[in-house]
This record gives sequence, C-alpha cells and structure tokens, in this order.
Amino acid sequence: MSNFQVNKIFPNFLRKISIFCFLSIVVILFSCSHTNKADYQDDYNNRLIFSILMTPTPDPKAKCIAMMTEAANCLPSATDWTGVKSGEFLQASIVTVYNLKSKYDLGNKLTYENYCTTLNNSVDFKDASEGFKDCVFQCQKDNYTNNINLNQCTQKVTQNLITDSLGIGQNLCTLKCGRVTNN
Repeated sequence: MSNFQVNKIFPNFLRKISIFCFLSIVVILFSCSHTNKADYQDDYNNRLIFSILMTPTPDPKAKCIAMMTEAANCLPSATDWTGVKSGEFLQASIVTVYNLKSKYDLGNKLTYENYCTTLNNSVDFKDASEGFKDCVFQCQKDNYTNNINLNQCTQKVTQNLITDSLGIGQNLCTLKCGRVTNN
C-alpha cells in the first residue's frame, strides 16, 4: 500500500471513530441529565397497586361471626345474663340477645352465620362498603376481647357490654372505620 492510500483510509477511520465517540458521549450525557419523571410516577403506581393487592379482601360475614363468637366468650359472664351459659344453645341465646333491638326475621335459624348474613344485607348496612362493615365487626370483636382480658365481662350488665361493643360511648374505633373507608 502506498503512503497516499494509508493517509486516505486512516483519516476516514479516525473520523468514524470520532463521530462514534461523540454520539456515545451525547447519549450518555442525555441519559444522565434526563429527569425520568415518568419513572417516578410508574414506581408510585406500582407501589400503590402492590399495596392494594396485599391488603386483605374484606370479609364482613367472617368478621361478624368472629365477633359473635367472642361475644359468646364474654356475655354469659355478665352480671344480669339470664340466657344459656354454655352448650349447644349458647349460639341461639347470643343471637337472640343481639336480635332483640333489630328484630330481623331469622326464622328458626338462630345461628351466627344466619344472623350475620341477615345483618350484612339489612337496611342498617345497605349503604356501607364491605370494608366499613369488616372494620366495624373487628372493632366489636376487639372490644369483647379487651373486656375478657380485663375481666370486665363479670363486672358489667349485658346491655352495657353490647353497647360498648357497638362503639357507643368510649369506643371510638367504629368512628375511625368511617374515616378509613370513606363511608
């Protein structure tokens, strides 16, 4: 190869390399200076979706049954309890006491399941979300649990125990349910 051909090829090669380097530097600078605002929004959306997916699905019927079961651990110890204290008729006795005010037509099925199904579908909860109902029943269950742990079941009358569990008076838990669920 002659000197002329090498000089002619070499500058073209250098020119191509320098253009490649220049374009690489521009791409790197652009990618480093880009703010990625869309990426932050995408990350937030992904976290929000993940949070929603990880939140347990409300099951107000199950929470109601759990609340009624906890009530059965407390109410028979009340100072004025006249119902069955244990055994197969305890469930019917608890449902009867709870149903005195609302007077739902339960037929002859005085079970927690039947009462809770009827209550969840009643006019009392017609505009309430599943999350709100779930929260209210959890508050009631927690109230009975606290009364049991503090030996309050034997110190109070039945009506006060039920009223306390409904959030009337000192129990503000049910008020918070409305704020949390926008209900």
